[in-house]
Amino acid sequence: MASVILILACLGVTAGGTFVVAKYRVFPYAYLNRMEAPLRPILKNVIQSPDQGLMPSSGLISSNLFDLNYRSILVPVTRAGAGGGLTSINEELVLLTHEGGIWLVDPEGASRTNIVVPPNGFDEYVETAREFGDSFRHNFNYFRYNDLLYLSGNERPRLVISFTEWLDDIECYVTAVAQLDLPKTLGSVMDVSANAADWRVVFRTHPCMPLKPRFRAIEGHMAGGRLTDYGNSQVLLASGDYSWDGFYAPQIVAQDNDTDYGKILHINVETGTVRTVSKGHRNPQGIVVSSDGTLWSTEHGPRGGDELNLIIEGGNYGWPLETYGTAYNKSPHPTAADYGRHSNFIPPTFAWVPSVGASNLTTVEGFHPAWDGDLLVASLAGRSLFRVRLRENRAVFAEPILIGKRIRYVHQHDDETIVLWTDDHMLMFLSVVEHDPSSIVENILELESDLTEDERAAVEATIDDCMVCHSFDSTNHINAPGLGAIFAARPGSTAFQGYSDAMKRAGGSWSEQRLLRFLEDPQAVVPGTTMPSPSIEDERTRRTVVEILLALTSDVQNRGARATP
Repeated sequence: MASVILILACLGVTAGGTFVVAKYRVFPYAYLNRMEAPLRPILKNVIQSPDQGLMPSSGLISSNLFDLNYRSILVPVTRAGAGGGLTSINEELVLLTHEGGIWLVDPEGASRTNIVVPPNGFDEYVETAREFGDSFRHNFNYFRYNDLLYLSGNERPRLVISFTEWLDDIECYVTAVAQLDLPKTLGSVMDVSANAADWRVVFRTHPCMPLKPRFRAIEGHMAGGRLTDYGNSQVLLASGDYSWDGFYAPQIVAQDNDTDYGKILHINVETGTVRTVSKGHRNPQGIVVSSDGTLWSTEHGPRGGDELNLIIEGGNYGWPLETYGTAYNKSPHPTAADYGRHSNFIPPTFAWVPSVGASNLTTVEGFHPAWDGDLLVASLAGRSLFRVRLRENRAVFAEPILIGKRIRYVHQHDDETIVLWTDDHMLMFLSVVEHDPSSIVENILELESDLTEDERAAVEATIDDCMVCHSFDSTNHINAPGLGAIFAARPGSTAFQGYSDAMKRAGGSWSEQRLLRFLEDPQAVVPGTTMPSPSIEDERTRRTVVEILLALTSDVQNRGARATP
C-alpha cells in the first residue's frame, strides 16, 4: 500500500492536485489521461483481490404499491469499466461482465464458468492507441462486452453475445454478434467448457469504423449492443451510432441506409442474414418484445431527451435531426432542425427530461399482479428503476423507484426475482415483501383489548391523519420521514429532504418519552420544527400510537436480522 501511495504522490494524484491538473491541463494531464484506464484496476486490486467477494447485504426498497426486499452480492472484476448483461438458462442466472467474464450467480455468490468468450481485440486496441500517441483521445473503460442472451431452441440451444470488436489488421471497429452452441441436454452452465474457438461470429456491423479524431476515438459507451430473442433462431440487436452524428464525428450514420449503426437490426443467427427494422437511433440501451409481440426500446438522448420508443417496422425515429435534448453545453443540438421539438419523425412514447440515463428494460410477468404487463426501465444518472404503466401503447406514468446505484441492467429471472446489475459490479436480487406495515397496526389494536370502541376509533383516526404525510414503513421518506424504524433513531436522520434546521440540530434519539412529549407539543421538544401539532389531546391515544411505532421498529429489526446471513 505504501508503494501505491508513493506512486500517487509522485503523479500528483491528490484531491487538490487532480483538480489543478484536470482544470488547466498542465503536466501531467496528458499522461494521466492516457494512463487512467491502466492505473484504475491496479488501485482497485490493492483494495480487493479479484478472487474475493463481499458477503451478501440486504435491505428494503420502497415502491408505490408494495415494498421490495433486496439481497446484493459483489462480482469481482479485474478491469475498470461497466457493462455486460444477464440471461436465464433454465433455472440458472448467468452474468456477462464488461470484460467478458461469464458467471453463474445467485443471492449467495458468484462462480466463474469455464466459458471463455471470443476475443474483442482490446489489447491490440490499447497497443494501437499507444502507437498513435496524442493523436487521439481514448477511454478504454468504454470498450466492452455489451450483452448476452440464451436461445433455448428445440433443436439447438445456444448462447449469443454482443461486443465492440477492434479489427487490428485494418485498424477499425465494429459491433460483433457471436453464438456458442450448447448441449441439447444442459444440466448446469457450470458443466459447459468452451474456449474462444468454439464461438462463431455470425454478424459484424458495416462498415468497419475508423478511429474518430474528434472527442474520443471510440465512443464504446454509445454502442448500444442490447439483444432480445425474436424466436426461431432470430435476435434483435439495438445498434448505437458510436457518436457518428455529424457533431462528434463528420458522418451521420443513423440516417444512412448503407450503415448498420443507429439502427434496430433483425439477425438470423443461423444464417447471419440481417435486415434493418428501424433507424434514427442514437444509443439504444434496451430492447424487449412484450407478451403481445410489441417491440419496445429505450434510448439515451444527449443532454435531456432519454426515450422509450415503440418500434415500428420501417420507422425513422429522427436522430440526430430531432431530439428533445440539447448539446452538452445546453445549446441547441447542432444537427437538430427544430429545437426542443419532435415533429417530423416518430416521437418517443415517453421521454425523460432531464435525462435519467435510461439503460435497458424488461417486461414484468408473474412477479406481482399489480405490476404484470408493466415495463421496468433501468437508469444510470437517475439511480432508479422506472415502472412504466402502458395502456393502448401509451405510457400512463413512470414511477421512479429509488435504488441509489447506477443500474446498468434489469432482468426478471423468475416469477419471484427481479435482478439488477449495477455499475459498481453489484447484483441486487429483488423480491416482494410479504409484510404489510398496516397489519402491524391492526395487530396492536387487537392486543389493546381494554380500548373502548371510542378509544379505538380515536387511535385509528389518528393513524389515518399521520398517514396523510408519513409512511409507516422504514424506507419511504419521500413526502415526510418514514416512521417504520423511528425508535432509537436520531431526529432528522432519514433520507427525507425537507427537514427543518431545528430538527437536524435536535440531537439525541427518539425514546418513548420523547415521542410522547413530541406528539403532545412538537415545539416544546424541538423548538423551530416545521412539524405541525398533531392535535392528539388524549393521552391514551398518544400512548397507543407510540406503542405502534415501537412495534413497527421491532418488526423491521427482526426482519433485517432474518434477512442477513
